[in-house]
Amino acid sequence: MLKALIVEDEMIVRVGIKSMIPWSALGYELIGEAANGLQALELIGQYVPDVVLTDIQMPVMNGIELMKQLRETYPQIQVIILSVHHDFEYVQQALKLGAVDYILKLSMQPQELQTLLTRVRDNLLKRKEAEQSEAQKSQMIHVSSQVMRRKMIVDALEGKLHTPEQWAAAVKDWVIPLRDSIGLMAIRIRGLDKEHHPKSLANKDLTTFAVSNIALEILRTEGGGDVVVDDQGIVVLLFNCAELAVWESQSRVIADRIRVSVGQYLKFSVSIGIAHRLAIPPAFAEIYRLAILALEYTFYFSEPAIVTSDEAATDPDQVISLTEEEVKHIEHQLLLEDKESLQRIVRGIMERSLNQTVEVRRVRVFFDDLMLPFSRQLKRVGLSLIDLPEFQGYHPSEAIRNIDTLAEMQMWFLGWIGFYIDFYKEQAGKTMRSEIREAQAYINRNYRQKITVSDIAASIGLSESYLSHLYKKETGENLIDYLTKYRLEQAEQLLRNSDLRTYEIAERVGFADSNYFSRQFKRYIGMNPLDYRNQFTKK
Repeated sequence: MLKALIVEDEMIVRVGIKSMIPWSALGYELIGEAANGLQALELIGQYVPDVVLTDIQMPVMNGIELMKQLRETYPQIQVIILSVHHDFEYVQQALKLGAVDYILKLSMQPQELQTLLTRVRDNLLKRKEAEQSEAQKSQMIHVSSQVMRRKMIVDALEGKLHTPEQWAAAVKDWVIPLRDSIGLMAIRIRGLDKEHHPKSLANKDLTTFAVSNIALEILRTEGGGDVVVDDQGIVVLLFNCAELAVWESQSRVIADRIRVSVGQYLKFSVSIGIAHRLAIPPAFAEIYRLAILALEYTFYFSEPAIVTSDEAATDPDQVISLTEEEVKHIEHQLLLEDKESLQRIVRGIMERSLNQTVEVRRVRVFFDDLMLPFSRQLKRVGLSLIDLPEFQGYHPSEAIRNIDTLAEMQMWFLGWIGFYIDFYKEQAGKTMRSEIREAQAYINRNYRQKITVSDIAASIGLSESYLSHLYKKETGENLIDYLTKYRLEQAEQLLRNSDLRTYEIAERVGFADSNYFSRQFKRYIGMNPLDYRNQFTKK
């Protein structure tokens, strides 16, 4: 792996070059960038790159002066000139000083630069063949140090570093640029998943990398610090700041600069959560938690937002859930296959349940629960939600996790209902006879009562024996098994969302004997009702 350095006074050009090239795939590690020749010499002295891509006309020290310094001190470094048309005389001078080639930055294409970098790489590797073993060893150490540096910071964010001594050793060994007092903000990129589908996240890492570069560039101009990407893909900015009052005012300025720059250069929007508290390294866990809490709160804003931890007020004990009656209404409308009525009912449920700012994870669980009646209906015709063309083999919970705002989630779900009904009508017509659907509909309406196969058969004008034979032939299970499973599904809902005792739930779902209910529950669900409830109350 060869090391490369970009020297360019225009930030947009630096970000563009960093983002357009697959550095690792070409065999390069981009070790940094500088805004002028003097800054470049400092980085070169620290990292000794193999390749330097440099502009010519820059403040403080231009590219020609930089090349003169390199020729004397680091003659092995390969230099590529980033030029504009009116720099031609300077380009000739640079080529005389040993530049390997030049490229016009205003018309630069990714493939053109990749080809040039590939040629430079191949020539360098030939020259280094004799010392390749040592170079590889050195590079492994460097890459390892970058990995370890990130790991140490992420560990500190997660509260895994416990002593100042551990942190001091990490700072020394891995050159972590953080000082005595730290402010923190968390940045999430919005719109990466416009179709709410995991397959559209293929470019997430590249975009996250570009955003972290922009954040780091801005951070350096505001006072310094570091930027890492946590294990959830959140860009975390750590800012060296001695006073809370300074951080409270400056953090908003930094966040707004990041928001504007990402929109201008990458055409993405970001939401940002700011912890209104400082921390002494390595005690980052609390301000990290506060920043993530503030970031999660942006879920309640339709537009990209910057929120502080002081503004993010949610009740951690507040729970939202579907009532038994609401589930029953949804299931009834599903049987009728009426889009508009179903959407109206679900919209009303949302208005009742989502009129308060609860923890966002609970909102996502609520939408998962809204999916359950749809999932159960599909299961009865031998299908599942992942069979819907919209999900293409992925579970809808993944789509729910990828939606940025509450308003967007509500709109998406109501629209999805229409797609679902069309899909179900088509598939159920292929897989289920009308008599079977009528029998199931009767059970769904009357499961609380004492009903028999004879009652069901009479309701649809068939004999008991014929209905039993037909149902077994079409579905592969006995009709009485469907009745039992449907009752147990309703019992699961009550165990999760009510305080009713086991015998009360048994009566509610049509079991006269609570002991028989418990045996059937364990047979079908795999555990007794009490254990099933406990696994949810512990959460």
